[in-house]
Amino acid sequence: MKVYLSLSCQCLILLFFVKLNAQIDSVQVIYNWDDPTIPVSSTVGNAYNETYGFVVNDHEFAAIGSTLGTHIFALDNDPIEYVSFIEGSASGAVVVVRDYDYHDGYLYTVADNDAGQSALQIIDVSSLPDTSFVAAELDEEFTTAHNIVIDESSELLYVCGGFYFFTGLFNMRVYDISDPLNLQLVYNYPDHYVHDVYVKNDTAFMHCGDAGMFIYNFANPADPELIGQLISYPDQGYNHSGWPSEDGSHYYMTDETFGKQMKALNIEDFMDIQVSSLFGPDSSIFDVVHNPMVRGNYLFCAYYYDGLLVYDLTDPGNPELIRSFASSSLQPEYNFAGAFGVYALLPSGKILLSDMQNGLFVLDTNLGFETFIDTMAVDTMIVDTMLIDTMMIDTMMVDTMDIDTMQEDTLNSSIIEFDLFEGLELYPTLVSNRIFIKSRNDAWDQKIRFDEIRLLDLNGKILKSEKIDSSHARSPFEWEIPSFLKPGLYFIEILQSNNRKVFKILKREN
Repeated sequence: MKVYLSLSCQCLILLFFVKLNAQIDSVQVIYNWDDPTIPVSSTVGNAYNETYGFVVNDHEFAAIGSTLGTHIFALDNDPIEYVSFIEGSASGAVVVVRDYDYHDGYLYTVADNDAGQSALQIIDVSSLPDTSFVAAELDEEFTTAHNIVIDESSELLYVCGGFYFFTGLFNMRVYDISDPLNLQLVYNYPDHYVHDVYVKNDTAFMHCGDAGMFIYNFANPADPELIGQLISYPDQGYNHSGWPSEDGSHYYMTDETFGKQMKALNIEDFMDIQVSSLFGPDSSIFDVVHNPMVRGNYLFCAYYYDGLLVYDLTDPGNPELIRSFASSSLQPEYNFAGAFGVYALLPSGKILLSDMQNGLFVLDTNLGFETFIDTMAVDTMIVDTMLIDTMMIDTMMVDTMDIDTMQEDTLNSSIIEFDLFEGLELYPTLVSNRIFIKSRNDAWDQKIRFDEIRLLDLNGKILKSEKIDSSHARSPFEWEIPSFLKPGLYFIEILQSNNRKVFKILKREN
């Protein structure tokens, strides 16, 4: 079916970009939840800890941990609705931290607490928003842990900073969860305490506190291979956590030490990691970062007293602060408080932030992850003329068209046709000089899977095109935007056999 954008639809597109420009530094609170009856931990005085987002039955949900357990919210409801509470295996003032990951309809959660007594809870969330329940509560392998991460590509669960009540502490263990409700131990890491880990497609960045960071290949999980390390670096502190850029060239690492900044690392050579820059607040001895997460061309950081900080990664070695949100009004001191966790990967673009004292925040950072064009199920769009001056829209002229009387050559030059590719992503959408294209399921350095890429203006005129040799091209695919391109709205068209997909980009001034 062919769909033609009306004048009102085109105006909505324009209004979106006007709003984006006007709110270039804004973060808006969509929702905040805080229950003052929840007890605080006896260690640092926090009622809340980690937050996590997941999608079930095509609906988005947010989870936040508290000293009592796990609280779940339906994000698609208007207003957002609190739909479930799961009491923790351990609860009350002894609990400091909970952590989460999602796999195959189950939300996995652990707790770190002073008593050393808890369990891995596996919560069945497959029937949300109607119901959720604890499907398994396992304490035969460990009772507490600081962090968990699941590598979906291999169905492995990484358990960091664990403790078993009868045998004591362990550094990190790796479990097979191909049977989601049963753990099969495949590896016990012996060398250093692992505080947190980022892992994808068997590559694990292990953050080991004072020992630094170690990178392992877990393709053979029973005998992983050390492929990189960073044990000495500028402004070094307690090596805490990190997240890679989408193209895998850089890694953004945190040190959970007061007065230390974040590090942008060049990781193109794992055995020769270079610190590209230090960044983050440096105005106070109490500045301290907790957890980062990358989405597209942006880095989201839960930065304790400084709240949420968002960085533009157009220059991946030198992140630029573009957004901030203060979730806490507490006076900074040598104690952990404020923004604890951030989750930025929900399809809708909603950002989740957990504050240790003020609960769950659902935020709109106005970065255009989901736009009017992206969410429209259309095969064809026609936009006639649009004039944009340095990202501010001055004029739009739309001519009515009688499609039945248009000549074939006119249609070919002014209509963009496409069928949706499953899982294909383009980033960034706010562009300076290059874009990247990848599949959500692609590992770094896999072959690209399309035949041609084109850049078009709003009239459908092809400004640049390139045939892709899929036998040599790799994902993520990098493509240069011509330097002559003026600021404004353009389309990127991806072609594969008889299939097409179109992305919208906004070219900004260099």
